[in-house]
Amino acid sequence: MEEIKKTTHIYYKNLLSVGDQRVDIEDFLWQTSNKISKQQNKDLEKEVAKEEIREAIWSMHPEKASGPDGFTIAFYKNHWVTIKKDLVRMIKNVFKKNEVEENTKASFLALIPKESNPISFDRYKPISLCNSSTK
Repeated sequence: MEEIKKTTHIYYKNLLSVGDQRVDIEDFLWQTSNKISKQQNKDLEKEVAKEEIREAIWSMHPEKASGPDGFTIAFYKNHWVTIKKDLVRMIKNVFKKNEVEENTKASFLALIPKESNPISFDRYKPISLCNSSTK
């Protein structure tokens, strides 16, 4: 089992890495055109509203696979009255600090076979099962 974990880690690290190439973000951004107007940017910088958070949760499928915390969107909807204060505070804090707590951003990697009896990692479709609060 440990060997499978190690091999999986190496495969996806290589697949999702840019290697030794360093991207100069300033240079990259300079070469791209602005797609967002100043007003749109202002709107994006506004503090997220409690109602926006509720609308986002209600727009999601209630029974999609949950992440490591085990909570589906249905849980959030069914217990909204009880959890909304803490959830709204957590989400606003993410926008304010621009960071997500380690235990909140935990996720599972599930490998879905693209064919019967796959023999290599490229024959799987990886999906990430993240916590509903991260979604």
